Amino acid sequence: MSKSATGSFEDTVEVRGGDVVALSPQAVQQYESLLAAIPDAGGSGYEGILAAIAAAQSPADLDAPWRSSDTAGLVGVPLSILSVTKSPSDFGGGLAYFLVIQAVMVQTGEPVTFTTGAVGIVAQLAKAYALGALPLRATIREAASRREGRNPPQYLEINA
Repeated sequence: MSKSATGSFEDTVEVRGGDVVALSPQAVQQYESLLAAIPDAGGSGYEGILAAIAAAQSPADLDAPWRSSDTAGLVGVPLSILSVTKSPSDFGGGLAYFLVIQAVMVQTGEPVTFTTGAVGIVAQLAKAYALGALPLRATIREAASRREGRNPPQYLEINA
């Protein structure tokens, strides 16, 4: 992946699994401007940790700030996505940012924090943020086609 000193993308983005997707400068510019509007996740995250501990309803909830997961365990689970923040990604060859997502599992009401750098989900949530569409009810889905040794592409199915 080519990245300038300012963190902007040039002509291609390498996605997980090694596939390279060509992006036009116009698509890159749209994506960067949408992502730029999303708040940064913050440096230390201590305020979020303290808030999550203060919201604990039982001893089992006291480690909630450290239970952030990726999307793998949430595929197929209806979510109400409450907020998104961005953080620089150190993933070699991928997007320059990943998202930290605060959501609630619709069926149980359980709060969940998860992270994703999936191109489709990041783009969808960047646009949802720009549209003022949060909270957003959605379900994480994976593309039906799978290649040996590669993660399937993920996207959000929007639930009205």
